[in-house]
Amino acid sequence: ETHSCAIADGEAYCWGSGSGGQLGNNGATSSRVPVAVDTSGLLNGKTVSAISTGSNFTCAVADDRAYCWGSNFYGVLGDNSTTGSTVPVAVDTNGALGGKSVSEVAAGWSHACAIAAGKAFCWGENTVGQLGNGSGLRSLVPVAVDTSWVLAGKTLTAMSTGFDHTCVIADSAAFCWGRGTSGQLGNRSTENSSVPVAVDSFGALSGSTITSIAAGGQHSCAAADGKATCWGANSSGQLGDGTTAQSSVPVGVDTAGILSTRAVTEVSAGEMHTVVLTAISPGAPTGVGGVPGNGKVTVSWVV
Repeated sequence: ETHSCAIADGEAYCWGSGSGGQLGNNGATSSRVPVAVDTSGLLNGKTVSAISTGSNFTCAVADDRAYCWGSNFYGVLGDNSTTGSTVPVAVDTNGALGGKSVSEVAAGWSHACAIAAGKAFCWGENTVGQLGNGSGLRSLVPVAVDTSWVLAGKTLTAMSTGFDHTCVIADSAAFCWGRGTSGQLGNRSTENSSVPVAVDSFGALSGSTITSIAAGGQHSCAAADGKATCWGANSSGQLGDGTTAQSSVPVGVDTAGILSTRAVTEVSAGEMHTVVLTAISPGAPTGVGGVPGNGKVTVSWVV
C-alpha cells in the first residue's frame, strides 16, 4: 500500500514504508530510495523473476519458488506462522504447493496467491472467500483454488490480487473470486464468492481475448484486443468510462481521447485508479503511388 518494489538483473529492490519489514532488507525503517532485498539467506544465488507488493508485505518468485517478507498478519507470508520477517521467508511447500514450480505471485491486502503448474493457490485471510477454495477459513499455508466448476480443465496464465478479491486469466478469459460487494467480480452480481466465477463476457468483453488483468481496491480491469475494460467500484472514475457509476459487468474504458490512436497492451489497478500501457497504432500509409507494368502494377508507399 505504501511501498514499491522492482526487479533489476534478477535481484529485488524496494522503497517506501518499511515499518513492517516489507522492504526485505533486514530492517524496519522506511527508505526514500531503492534498497536491495536481503540475499544473504534464502535468496542467496537465486534469480528473482516476479515480485508483487501487498499492504505491508511483499512476495516474489525466485527459481520457481515463492518467498515473502514483511508483516504477517493473517498469515500472508504463507510460512505456516503469523510471525513477521524483515528478510525473505519461503512460502510453505509441504502441502498444496509441494513439488510444483511457481511462475507468478500476487500480494493483496490480507491474502496472497500464486500460480503453479497452471493452477492457483492462495493463503492468508479468507473472511469473504478471497482464497477461492470454497471455505471461509483463514490459512497460514497455500490452499488450492477450487477447480471443480468454471476453472475445470483450464490453465491459468496471469493473476492479480486486489484488496480482498483475486482475478485470473485462464484460456484467454477472466475469472474472479472473493469480495464482490462493489461488482468487482464482474459477474452481474454484488455478492461475495468463495469460488471462482466467470467475468461477464456478453458485453464489453464479447468475443475478446484477454491478455492482461488487474485487481484494484474494489475494482478490476482487463486488456483485451488492444482495448481496456473495467468493472466494480467507480466513485473516483477508476473504471475510465467517463462516469462515476459502479458496474458489476465490464465496461469499456473511454477511447474518444488519448487512447483513440493507441492500443492497450497491459493494465494495472491501484486502490482507486487504473493505469494502462499502450502502443501507438500505425497510421494509414501516405505517399501511395503505382507504376503500371506488363499486366501488373508496382505499388509503393510511405509507412
